Formats: sequence, C-alpha cells, structure tokens
Amino acid sequence: MGKFKLDKITGVGEGLLNEQSKNVAVQKRTEYIPISKIHPNPRNGLSLNNIPELASQIKAAGLEQPLVVYQMDDGDYMLLTGHRRFKAINYLIESGDWDADKPVECKVKDLDAMDLPLDFEDKEMLSILTTNQNRKYEHEDIAFEIREWKNLIAKLRAKGVTIMVVGNDENGNDITRNIAGVKTRDLVAEQLGISSAQVAKYDKVENRGSDELKAALKENRINVSNAAQVANMQKPVQAKFITEILEKKGTDEQITSDDIAVEEKKQSSKKKNEREEKAIYVISTNVFNKDMRDISKLIDEGGKHLTDSQYAAYCRYIKGLKKLFS
Repeated sequence: MGKFKLDKITGVGEGLLNEQSKNVAVQKRTEYIPISKIHPNPRNGLSLNNIPELASQIKAAGLEQPLVVYQMDDGDYMLLTGHRRFKAINYLIESGDWDADKPVECKVKDLDAMDLPLDFEDKEMLSILTTNQNRKYEHEDIAFEIREWKNLIAKLRAKGVTIMVVGNDENGNDITRNIAGVKTRDLVAEQLGISSAQVAKYDKVENRGSDELKAALKENRINVSNAAQVANMQKPVQAKFITEILEKKGTDEQITSDDIAVEEKKQSSKKKNEREEKAIYVISTNVFNKDMRDISKLIDEGGKHLTDSQYAAYCRYIKGLKKLFS
C-alpha cells in the first residue's frame, strides 16, 4: 500500500528536493533505545495481526527495520510506526527469547520540525500514515487511512498547502508530493495503492453502513464491493440481513453477491406488498371515464393551446397516470 508514483513526487530529479519540499521533509536521527522506554501510540488505528509469526521472524533474523518514534517531554518515546514489530518484541521478551534490556534501533523524528500549518496531533497522525505505507493492509486499515488522509488533506488545502509528505525513502527520510490540482479521492487512492472507485466504496460503507455491516467488512466476512451494495439498504435492513445471513454461514464463508441479490428481491417484493396492502381506494373504469369527461369539457372545440412548460406538465401527468395504473 502507499504506492505513490515517483514521477509525481516533488523534488525527485538530480537526487535533490526543491526548496519548498526541503521545508516540509524532516530528517530523522538513529538511536538505540531500550524497549521499556517506548510506548505504543493510542492513536494508531491499524490492525495488529499475526504477532507470533512476526515474532518468529524477528527471533531468527533480528529487527531488520527500525521503529519510528518521537521523544516525549518525559524523555520516553512514542511509536509512530512499527507497532506490530514492537508487540512482537514484547512477545519474545515474555517468552524469554529476547533480552528486555537490549536497545532496539529507532528513527527519531522531530514533529515540531515539520514545516506544516498543522497542530501537533495532526502532525503525529500524518507521521503515522506516512511511515506505515509498506504494511499489508486489512479492510479496517484501509477504512482508517481513508478517513484520516481525507481529514488531513482537507486541513492542508484549507491552509493553502500544495506540498505534503507522502512516505519515506529507503533511509527513512520523508518524501513529498505536490497535491495542487489533484482530487482528494485520487490522492487517497494513490497513497493506498487502490483505485478511486474502491475509495468511493469504502466511503459509502463508512457513511451509510450499519455497525453490523462495518463489523462484517472488518472481519472479512464480506468484500468491499458487496458491502457497498448492502449499504444501499436502510440501516435496520442491513443489520437484520447481516446478522441472519452470517448465522447461516460457516465461520470462514463470505457474504456473496447472490446472497445480496436474494435479499434485494425479498425487499422489493415486501415493498410491493406493502403498497398493495395500503390501497384503500378503488378507481373503476366508470369513475376514470367520468373524470376524463369532466376534463374534456374544459377543452375547446379547436383544442387547448399550451405553452412549452404547460405541455411538459401535461406529459408528466399522463406518464404519471400510466405509472400509477401499471
């Protein structure tokens, strides 16, 4: 994920950043820090899966990628990236396979040095997003990043910013991107390595989905395309459908487009029945013909002359009657 396009990154060329990019990019210093002085960031919304497997890799090969942190006022450090690695190291410490006093390699970032019109918390979130771009993303990670990227980009645009940090190079230093004239949805899609259409589907689930639908997407019980389709339903209908269909499926089975089609047909039939049940007036042919005769009396022998807007209204009414009786 975070597969930004190098040809669109400001400052690439002759190995140099331009002056505006230099002001935005922040260098990081390398330090070796005891794990006990590093704290997981409570604002990190990314998933922490497969920790035992990652711990086995670190035990065998060591910590191949440094953690990225910033120093707090009390002298300890807050994580920006590397939460899975941090958790895996603590897993190894608990199992006796890692020396708790052994310092780990970290890149220390000075958030105050970021020359952007953002408060400290927004700079922190931007750093979390840009230093985690190489991870394997789950649905919940994508939803989290879409929400946070859109929020940050909106704030930067409002301040007139045209250059922003989008990732890190192989040395852990910031890479910047010109965002002027680029749609926010396209920028977010580029950051996550997905299409703009996919971003729109996640937005739809985020804005119109029930809690049950969002949970099903998070747990990989439904893909985002099908989830966006379910989001067209009313939230109570979504919740009932998701709950009932998952009760019928095995723990590893996903909700399919066929499942959704069956539910949509069921809902369509239900709405039709409700309309028919509420019908309390009967329009017979005689009643209809009488009404038409009364209207006909209003038309002169030479016909009724209508303006363009009046004729358009006449056509709408006739079309409406046809639809009403169909």
